[in-house]
Amino acid sequence: MSTIRQTVITFLLMHLVFITYARVSEPITGYITNTQGAKIAYATAVLKEIGNTAAIVATATTDENGTFSLKMPDKATNQATYILEVHHLLYNTYVSEPLTKQELTRTALHITLQDKTNMLSTVTVEANKPIIERRGNALRFNISGQEHLKGRSLEGILKNLPGVTLSPGGALQLFGKGGVAVFLNEDLQPLDPRELQAYLSSIDYSIIESIEIIPSASADADASFSSVIRIRTKTRLANLYSSNTLRFEHAIKPSIYYSNLTSLPVKNSTFNVFTSYSKVNKFEFNSYKRTSGNMLYMQETENNIQPHVLSVEPSWRHTFQNKSSIVAYSKFSFIDEEIATTGHSAISGIGYLQNINTTVNHSDKITAGVNYSLPLGKSNPSGRKLILAYDYSHNNLPAEYASVSSLTTSDQPEPSPFFAINTRPDAFLRLHIAKADYVAEKEKFTYKLGAKATTVDYENKFEVDAALNSRWVQDSLNFREYRYQESTYAAYASVTLKPFKSFDATLGLRGEQSSLGNSFDTRQQTLDTSYFQLFPSANLAYTFANGNLFGYNLTRRINRPNFNQLNPTLFLTDPYTYLRGNETLLPQVTTINELFFILHKNSVFSVSHTHVNRYIAQFPFQQGAYLELSPQNFAYRRTWTLYGSNQTSIAPWWQLSSDASVYNASVRFGDVKQRATSFKFGLRNNLTLPMALHANVDFQYEGPGINGIFERQQYYTLAAGIRRSFLEEKLTVGISANDLFYSFKIKNSLLSETESIQLTQRFNSRLLSVSVNYVIHKAKGQRINKATDEELQRF
Repeated sequence: MSTIRQTVITFLLMHLVFITYARVSEPITGYITNTQGAKIAYATAVLKEIGNTAAIVATATTDENGTFSLKMPDKATNQATYILEVHHLLYNTYVSEPLTKQELTRTALHITLQDKTNMLSTVTVEANKPIIERRGNALRFNISGQEHLKGRSLEGILKNLPGVTLSPGGALQLFGKGGVAVFLNEDLQPLDPRELQAYLSSIDYSIIESIEIIPSASADADASFSSVIRIRTKTRLANLYSSNTLRFEHAIKPSIYYSNLTSLPVKNSTFNVFTSYSKVNKFEFNSYKRTSGNMLYMQETENNIQPHVLSVEPSWRHTFQNKSSIVAYSKFSFIDEEIATTGHSAISGIGYLQNINTTVNHSDKITAGVNYSLPLGKSNPSGRKLILAYDYSHNNLPAEYASVSSLTTSDQPEPSPFFAINTRPDAFLRLHIAKADYVAEKEKFTYKLGAKATTVDYENKFEVDAALNSRWVQDSLNFREYRYQESTYAAYASVTLKPFKSFDATLGLRGEQSSLGNSFDTRQQTLDTSYFQLFPSANLAYTFANGNLFGYNLTRRINRPNFNQLNPTLFLTDPYTYLRGNETLLPQVTTINELFFILHKNSVFSVSHTHVNRYIAQFPFQQGAYLELSPQNFAYRRTWTLYGSNQTSIAPWWQLSSDASVYNASVRFGDVKQRATSFKFGLRNNLTLPMALHANVDFQYEGPGINGIFERQQYYTLAAGIRRSFLEEKLTVGISANDLFYSFKIKNSLLSETESIQLTQRFNSRLLSVSVNYVIHKAKGQRINKATDEELQRF
């Protein structure tokens, strides 16, 4: 307790000192150049008072034009003397002669820095950059140098940024909206929410330079991205750099309920390995291996799933004497998954007792999943850049699935065959992606031009046999081969303007021509769809003199159905319920209009309207004795959202982030309409504890609402984690849990009088995670960028 009391007293004394120095008078202004007259950005200017044991009284960082502004304390006297220091990684430190207040404030200072002749083997720079900067249509959060973030993982930092929300299920939202694409430098991270959360938690604070948030994706982004988060790593601080993470996850009591009869509790354990190795200007090697053992308990026996994924990503970079560069990059992914399942379930019917014993024998082997990527990039000091990229992916997916049900009643105590289905699919997936991007930067504007072509070929050959009352009958699907083909050709143009200092705008237009084809071996016709879509985007922002920001976003995006939503084959969840794709499903198109306001660089407020045309959501159909759950195109979904978030410091060891939103959503499917107003909020506490421990405690609540035509009940969750670094922050160990009290239970319910359907769905998940990260870096280097990777989005 005495330690806490001392900490609080120390904080109060420091706070009083800070308030005393915070009362400022005349500023010290100036600009910094090198010996060739070029302006130097991100140099750190430090003002020290000589008569106060060289105490630091003010600091500032130069902007992109090399200018800085230091504020002197009100108590500064004309008799006091000061020295001005300027620090930068690439230049010798500048130290002025002793100067008085009048000499410092009389006129703008011009300081010239000398080039360093001998570079140090290892140098770390901590600069006081602004926490939030406006860069084109992006909000840039400078992470490097923010001491209160030290010891945290990228996941912990990201979910505490203003405007960012990370759900207990791992899904990201920006300004209260989904559809977020995450890039690490130039690489898209096409992982599902859980895998992405695991990957982000493996990246340590020490290598992060900044995080850029783009609430409204511009025309150069893929039309399926509503918003973008781009994580920039530091220019490599090592000629040799390696980051290695081991992560273990165990799910406790998760379960999936697709219908009233289904009860599928799942036990899941996942082991992840993330490895990266790079040597500057030569090559970079990254690998990702995931091994998991899933146990699906239908009641007595278990389902064992053991997928093994190994991904290797070597790249090579060469920089020419004129500073132009060329990059080659390849990715190889190998997937091997085997599933063997047996299970039993007992279900009580309504009105009389019946026991249905379901036995499932399921073996699945996925092999030969290989992705190749070859991007070539060339850039030069004038700000022009050309990137050409080609990606190819081929995956074979053979499998076998069998489900047999037996019925036991009081009149017939011995089980008798009731229903059986045997499926033997043999599928493959091929993707070809080619793209070109050209960027040119001028003094007051930047323009981008680009084109992209994507072809997808998916084929699923399978055999289906069904048995009814002990007799095998003809399969009910009436076809044995399904093929899906997609071709998309896109072109875009965007421009970022800054006509005057306080206003900037990013305007863009993207056009896409898409052709889709669904074919079946037993049907004469092919379900073809061809359409052309325009996707305008606009981002306008005005920065006030005090740094507050007001802006407007417009974006139009498209979400195409994936293979699971299109594939019309069956997946049985119980003897009376099955999931089935919809081969006639059309893409949904989303238009978002948004006003936002950023206050004091740590608070975000927004109001937005989202209209989704041909909204895709699951819909239940009663098919005789069976319930079919299938994705359908709704007429629309409309949402009004009022959102706010804030960051504050309760104490030097306690940082608090909060967000809240109120939204009204309405959907329509034929004559079925749903409308609801809901509320959600979250609190995220980040604590710096004794013994160099860093902890987080997060709470999230969401009230009742709608999910498609389902009514969703309220839920809340409490998550916590703790991390500690060792060996001069090279080794980091952490443990976390996303749902301490097993309260994150998403429950959907539907009562349809027209369809006579009573349906309840529940999805629960609680994860316990342990991670170990070790980083090696030696000497000085630079970052290696790679091109965008999109293959895994298709699964």
